[in-house]
Amino acid sequence: MKAGIYIRVSTDKELQESSLEYQEACCSDFIKGNNFELYNTYKDVFTGTKTGKYNKRPGYKNLINDAIEGKIDVIIAKDLSRISRNTFELEKLRDLILSGKIHLITLEGAVDSTKGNIHYLSTYILIYSEEARMIRVRVEQSKKTMAKNGLFIGSIAPYGYYCVKGKLYIRNDESPKIIQYIFDSFISGKSAESIAKELTENNIATPSQLSHKKGASSKWQASTIRKILKNEHYIGNLVQGKTKSINSTNKSRLENNNCVIVENTHEAIISKEQFNLVKDIINSRKPSSRVSRKTHLLSNLIYCETCGKAISLRNKDYICSGRLKYGKKTCSTEKIKQIDLLNLLTKNIIDKIDNSDSDFLLNYIEGRLNKNISKYKSTLTNLHMKKNKLENRKKEALNMHLDGDISRDEYNIVVTESNNNINDTLKNINDIKSMLMVKDKIDLSRDFDLLKSRIIKSVSLNPQILNYFIKRIEITKLGEPKIDYRF
Repeated sequence: MKAGIYIRVSTDKELQESSLEYQEACCSDFIKGNNFELYNTYKDVFTGTKTGKYNKRPGYKNLINDAIEGKIDVIIAKDLSRISRNTFELEKLRDLILSGKIHLITLEGAVDSTKGNIHYLSTYILIYSEEARMIRVRVEQSKKTMAKNGLFIGSIAPYGYYCVKGKLYIRNDESPKIIQYIFDSFISGKSAESIAKELTENNIATPSQLSHKKGASSKWQASTIRKILKNEHYIGNLVQGKTKSINSTNKSRLENNNCVIVENTHEAIISKEQFNLVKDIINSRKPSSRVSRKTHLLSNLIYCETCGKAISLRNKDYICSGRLKYGKKTCSTEKIKQIDLLNLLTKNIIDKIDNSDSDFLLNYIEGRLNKNISKYKSTLTNLHMKKNKLENRKKEALNMHLDGDISRDEYNIVVTESNNNINDTLKNINDIKSMLMVKDKIDLSRDFDLLKSRIIKSVSLNPQILNYFIKRIEITKLGEPKIDYRF
């Protein structure tokens, strides 16, 4: 009989305890002792059963192909676990044995199909299946307990964070700012596609690149942007267990209705008000509607009531894109002048702000204050870094002068320029500190009316304020606006 030896180690630990050389030597001695003819030795290294429905092992795949083609008559392995613990693979091998295409002999005596004890293989399949099920149950229970305790159980932390012992922390790089940019851009009216294009063009590292995934793409995808915009991790909540595997041998994921949500487990990158606003914008946009390629102030906000198409801006008039493309027979909605609509929106928003003392407006004011404070603090950090660099430059110049690398005059020039820049930087630092002190003294409840009046005086339509106050604008058949405000 022509024999094929199969040897495998699935982990570094196994490589030490049950080496490939030892397995091969045992199988070779058995072949010689039974007067078999060795056809080939097949081996796989560091391959467990975690690769999905099919175990991607080249050695095992070649072994089975050669068995099917009749190149070998019997498979020799040290023990059944070397063949596989994957029940799907073992069932497939059992079918080959029952069809008479191959025999299997394991040296520990569990299986020897040449002697007809194939039923042991079926027993081991059941044992491995139950073992895998119990392991999966224990792992899932353990992960669920960790999740309920507010610990991150994912293998890769969300973009913008890093994980230490189950706790998420904000990264000290550009990724948190990119998250904020994505949310700000979406609120300003940009689509996920356009945001992804901008990030790619600016060579911003993708989440896959930042996590050092093998073969990570440098191109941002719109689907990635949408996932970020919907991810509650960015408001400080852990939402885990959204999907679950079908079973131990099939790693396809199913929706899990019993996901675990724990609030305020880590520092937020995005405010809850901003996150909820983005959520409202996503829900208000019709998936079937097409956005005009040429964006305008009301992009993703204004639609035709008659046909549902987006409204485009042409020659200072807002007009249905369906009518533009297919003519009046398709949609007869009248156009509306840009200046008339914008004046109406400005007046209405001012009136609503003036007549409102709602929590909605208070959240808006608080959001604006927090955003300004965040920007001031970021600028302050950069200014301190700049000041330190200028101080270091003076020290380096002094050392170079003492070493004779530069003249006294050259040293004086460096010191004068550095001092001027340091003085300018200190002035900017003091200005920002003063502004932050003013912000700290603001009492929203006490100063609400004053802040409201300042907002009214400074109202100018931009994508941010439009998306914050307006859910959707529809133009009726007569060219009149129907405005759905957020409060």
